[in-house]
Amino acid sequence: MKISGRASRPLIQIYVDWEDGGITIDGCATLTRKLLDLFDLQERFAPDYRLEVSSPGLDIPLKEAWQFRKNIGKTIRWQDDAGEKEGRILDVSADGAITIESKNETVSLLVIQLAGAKLVLFPNSKRKTGRRKNEARSR
Repeated sequence: MKISGRASRPLIQIYVDWEDGGITIDGCATLTRKLLDLFDLQERFAPDYRLEVSSPGLDIPLKEAWQFRKNIGKTIRWQDDAGEKEGRILDVSADGAITIESKNETVSLLVIQLAGAKLVLFPNSKRKTGRRKNEARSR
């Protein structure tokens, strides 16, 4: 859950995810209606608050072992003392050790060591946009 915006019109963003699968659009709609009723009853937010319920996107960091387990086979990017790293999740053990294949080596790290790790849509790509380096932005 994330709250931002002005106090008179806060934006409440809630990200929903489950170990055994993601949330559907219908699930988001149902949860939104229930939360609206609950928030209105409690009167904790300004009357003009905005509520967004969605599944976490690529920009939401993985924080729990089950999230890494759910994404076995996918590539993640994380930061450590040596800089930015990228690797494919191979396994998550019962004790929470995460095995990652990174640059032809296999490492085992704990969730705490992967703080801020995010899924990568295009592995080994450092660019944030689809434009080429010297390509101008069109208006």
